[in-house]
Amino acid sequence: MRFEAGAEEEYEAARGLLVDRLVRWAGEQGLPVDEFLAEVALDYRHEATADGRLGLWEPRHVEELVLFWLPQTVTELPGEERGDAPGTLRTLLRYLHAAQLADPRGPAFQDSLAAVDVAAEQYPAAMADRSRWGLAKFWATTAAEQGVDVRNGAALQRFAERAQRGEAAYDEQALGAIMERRMTGCALSDAARAEPQLPVALPPDGELRRRAEESVIVAQLRGLAEWAGRDGRAVTAAGRLRMADARELVDVLGTGDNAEGVRSSADLHRLELLVEWAKKARLVRVVKGRLYAVAKARPVRGRAGGRTAHALQPAVPDALAAAA
Repeated sequence: MRFEAGAEEEYEAARGLLVDRLVRWAGEQGLPVDEFLAEVALDYRHEATADGRLGLWEPRHVEELVLFWLPQTVTELPGEERGDAPGTLRTLLRYLHAAQLADPRGPAFQDSLAAVDVAAEQYPAAMADRSRWGLAKFWATTAAEQGVDVRNGAALQRFAERAQRGEAAYDEQALGAIMERRMTGCALSDAARAEPQLPVALPPDGELRRRAEESVIVAQLRGLAEWAGRDGRAVTAAGRLRMADARELVDVLGTGDNAEGVRSSADLHRLELLVEWAKKARLVRVVKGRLYAVAKARPVRGRAGGRTAHALQPAVPDALAAAA
């Protein structure tokens, strides 16, 4: 029930299967469902929300789908029968719960249905609000309202040329709002894929300093910098520790690496990671074939609970990614 942003083939296959089962189930239950609108609803969760979870429908998702995504993406040409989007969404939510596909982190089922009821009252006005339309929908509807067969590519092209010459009437204010939304990057489809993160409460600075003083990693980083010293230690042409020095550091810093039979310090993974962290935190650096302690970092090394902890925060994830 969740696919990465680039996994379009996998997502479309799953969406097709899910909608087929939804339509069959809705028919058995006697519930309204529009296959196209069900696909649009799932596309919204996949394309326009950060977490992309198809089975998780919070009230904010319901509101955004009904009042913004559908008006932006679904074109209803003059004379066409309008689909029942709120009814389809209610059926989709019922099916997800009946099939045990609803995300357990979501709200209670009745709360989701209540959110649909609230949004449904505003849905007709939202669909009629041209400033909420997408650009393609705006021009297709404008052309259709002026008698153009929008399914005829040549006729649509001729209308576009007339519009460019200023010979076709259109809602300039609505078009301006649409273009402003596009230019300012406020489109729903711009959502970056990421899981929601819980807030983190940090202890007071004094407590952070105390914990940092007790940190094995901080002590090892300080020990590594002191070992390198102002005079530096020779490294290999690849910038790695020499094997004799690496064995010494395994014991001095207590990294727990097994150096027996190892020919390169690159294979001492904990020590190697520690060295990379120290470089990222700018506690040590390699210059002209030697590993030196950074002189400006001496005050940092002396205050494990102060700037050291803050310096390591951005460095550690990067180093982990590099090591992986």
